Amino acid sequence: MVQFTQQDARFYGVELESMVDILHRGAQHLDLEIMLDYVWAELRDSGSPVPRIPPFGWRAGLHYRALHWNGRVELLGRGEQTRTSELELPTDGYTFLNASVGYRFFSGRTVYELILMGRNLTDAEGRNHSSFTKEYVPLPGRDVRVALRVDF
Repeated sequence: MVQFTQQDARFYGVELESMVDILHRGAQHLDLEIMLDYVWAELRDSGSPVPRIPPFGWRAGLHYRALHWNGRVELLGRGEQTRTSELELPTDGYTFLNASVGYRFFSGRTVYELILMGRNLTDAEGRNHSSFTKEYVPLPGRDVRVALRVDF
């Protein structure tokens, strides 16, 4: 049995996100996207870590957009979490490779987009540090799908 109790804690964090337009030529755009996040949390009375705080996270990717075609390639990751509370285990870091390509076509005021998406294409193992079941249930492995999006 586990009992949770409330205590005063200090949380410090930062989240940064930026998109830089690398190419802008008519209807063509190429953007570099970068995201970073970090949280530091500790109990006020003891200075010990608050449980289940996610580790440093990051994402970096290129996104191409044009009238009909678009594509994205990104790396998404989490660092290892070794700053743990008394009853939790450390969690290894991971990096996922994600990509997608889409083709957009129009019929009147309706926009159709056929998309091929791939997530965690290298089939890396990752675990969500804040999950109660992280020791038993990893994040999804390689996932490839085709989707049709309709905007009307």
